[in-house]
Parts: sequence; C-alpha cells; structure tokens
Amino acid sequence: MKLPLHIDNDLYRSILMVAVFTISGAAIGILALPASPPRVDPNAPAPNFTILGQRIPLSTDADERALQLVRRYANDNIVVKVP
Repeated sequence: MKLPLHIDNDLYRSILMVAVFTISGAAIGILALPASPPRVDPNAPAPNFTILGQRIPLSTDADERALQLVRRYANDNIVVKVP
C-alpha cells in the first residue's frame, strides 16, 4: 500500500528526510534549552548577605569573615535536652 506522500526518487526522499530531521532537531533544541538569564543592572544595589543572623558587608575579606563566623559556631558546645 502506497501512502499519498510516497516519494519514489531517493534523492528527494533523502533531502526531505534531512529537512525533517533538521527542523525537528531545531524545534527540540529551542524548546529544551532554558531561556537566557535576565540582564544584570550594573547600577543595582549589592545584595545583603546574612550568616548566622549577622550581616556580612561586601568587601574583599567578606568570605574570610563568613568563614570565621561559621567556624566559631561549629566550635560551640551543643546541648541536647532529652524530655
């Protein structure tokens, strides 16, 4: 049984097959890729960072200050109360 879209010429069939795969691959790629991230406003204020209830101001040593806070918290004694 021949379908109404049956193509006898192998060259046209190959060209049509490549076109269908190209279009379907492009459509899948467009739908699968996430949208680009929004542009960052350079004039926007810097975010506030808070660790363990203390605000960490943005500076060159902000990571070191945050690490010191976490280390100090980790060195504290832990008390477990059993009812």
